[in-house]
Amino acid sequence: MFSFLLTFAFEMDVVIPVHKKDVTNLAYVIASLRKNIKDIRNIYVVSKENYCDAGIWVAESDFPFSIEDVSEQVGNKGGIGGHPYRGWFYQQILKFYAPFVIEGILDHVLIFDSDTCPNHEMSFISDEGKVFLDVVMSETNFQTYNDHMIAIFPELKDFETGFNPVNHHIVFSKDILEDLFSRAEDRFQKPFWKIFLNQVTMKYGLWKRGFQLSASEYTIYTHYCLHYHRKKVELRDIKVHNFVRNLSKKYPQHIDFISKHNQNR
Repeated sequence: MFSFLLTFAFEMDVVIPVHKKDVTNLAYVIASLRKNIKDIRNIYVVSKENYCDAGIWVAESDFPFSIEDVSEQVGNKGGIGGHPYRGWFYQQILKFYAPFVIEGILDHVLIFDSDTCPNHEMSFISDEGKVFLDVVMSETNFQTYNDHMIAIFPELKDFETGFNPVNHHIVFSKDILEDLFSRAEDRFQKPFWKIFLNQVTMKYGLWKRGFQLSASEYTIYTHYCLHYHRKKVELRDIKVHNFVRNLSKKYPQHIDFISKHNQNR
């Protein structure tokens, strides 16, 4: 009897949204991705200006919305003006739309934060051909994120718990995103980016600390996958070292990702 080793052809592009405050470590982050993440083809940097030659620049002006549009659309009661956290919402919809705006991008897109590095070699495809969705187990889910998700997709109200899907990166699959967009747009009769922003609620204190802002692209996508596309994805428990002061320092191999947030630079 012969046995055959099944292999799955898997290749993905990377998208990193970047603000000028993030430029310091950008080249190192890109080099780290190239070194440690298997299956990468192109790395795209989405920003207002071209800050670094290490990746392929994509201008924010290529997208069908601007940061000023975010100011106008957030909240059903209308707008947040020049609030500094408008950029936090803006980068979320940039991530959602990058797989459709960037010409020639692959069907699988690793969305990655500009302040994070993988700490060792890894792949994002399982032996069974499922895409890994990285989560941290036994962390509290933010109720603000969950409420926002359920306002758009009420059928997700019985979502799985016991893990946090908001962890500096995620792999988007275009076919799943297309389904997600289509379902929401059929329901609300407007473009998905407006739906996402309009459903942000003010009741959690929009003018307070950032983690209280009520929206998470990673929360929506992860639970949507688990509800509608469970056979295509697999949850993977990861270990993340947040708030490091030096991305180039050696860290124990049981740490999967390290992150150097702007406030710690």
